[in-house]
Amino acid sequence: MALSQLYTAITGDVITAARWNNEFGNIYSNALSLISPLTGTLNANSNNITNVVNLAFAASGSITGTCQISTTTVGPHAIGGALNADVGLLITGAQATGTAMGVQISSTTIPATGESSYGLNIIPTLTEFSSGVHSLLAGVSIDPTVTAGAGTVTTLAGLAIATLTAQTGTTNAASIYIVGAPTGATNNYALWLGSGNIRMTGSLGPNVAPQTTGPSVDLSTTTSLTFRGGTTNTVFRDNSGGTALVNIGDAGIVTISVGPLLVSTAAPAIPAAKSLYEDSIIKGWVDFNTAGGINDDLNVSSITDNGVGDWTINWAVGFTGAQYSVTCAITVDPNALATIFGVSATNTITTGACRVLSSTVAGVLTDPTGTTPRMFVTAIGNN
Repeated sequence: MALSQLYTAITGDVITAARWNNEFGNIYSNALSLISPLTGTLNANSNNITNVVNLAFAASGSITGTCQISTTTVGPHAIGGALNADVGLLITGAQATGTAMGVQISSTTIPATGESSYGLNIIPTLTEFSSGVHSLLAGVSIDPTVTAGAGTVTTLAGLAIATLTAQTGTTNAASIYIVGAPTGATNNYALWLGSGNIRMTGSLGPNVAPQTTGPSVDLSTTTSLTFRGGTTNTVFRDNSGGTALVNIGDAGIVTISVGPLLVSTAAPAIPAAKSLYEDSIIKGWVDFNTAGGINDDLNVSSITDNGVGDWTINWAVGFTGAQYSVTCAITVDPNALATIFGVSATNTITTGACRVLSSTVAGVLTDPTGTTPRMFVTAIGNN
């Protein structure tokens, strides 16, 4: 029965055994009603309250002060909603004011000398089942859901890390630091992008970014960089991603689709085998007739006809010096006299032109004979 006074004594009443027993039996049977509901603050006087099955708080209830909350059961536990047997600690509810954060840790850690320190330390033990294949085991899984609203979003991220400020004496600092790749699997990766694209506005490498106008790859002298293509090739594209600039096929064939191949290294005294240098590339050639008409060419602006058997080849882009190699060839008519075609012995090679002569074996200048006379001049050097 509910706790209430059963008998109200008046002056002269006799307290009988029945009245006594009924009144105190009422108290014994309804002892909790003496303090429930409370009309003031309950003070445990620094003592523990034990063997509590459930604590139910009002909507505005809270646990405050300097205290410790400890539970020896493995869960499930829940804050803000019902229990979930699959979750050790479930935090639910809607935060709808200000920045609105589900969980915030604002503790201050002061490690001992030489010790590491963590704002949040997650060290679960993931135990494989006795059979079957687990599609994924992960120490941390981040899988947010965004609900559409009238507002817009500038940047959406599953994980966002603010800029860190290292203190004086810090050797290395990183927003994300991976100690190393896992071990034991068939394939082990320190970082694996399952799908999607990577946007990089900073530089990749162990050193300070050498470029200020965009991202770059900056590696140490002991590190190699490998580009591995798909099933067909590796393609370098322009900024829009549409135009293929360089295509490297699986057979090692390099195709340059846009622009020239620029080689800016001069050959050393002893060139390396199978190497290409700026002064070992053909920089100009021409196929022309006796009147100085050009059939086809590379880097030739015009041909000056100086007279019989005498022409000057004018380069569109001149050479850096007059020391470059010129090779001459001429079509041969088996019915004609032997003809010599080569560079003039005097006043022959300048940075912008080359003078060539045609003569007979007797040294007399002459136009080549034949039905289709053609002359060929090739120049190799540095321009």
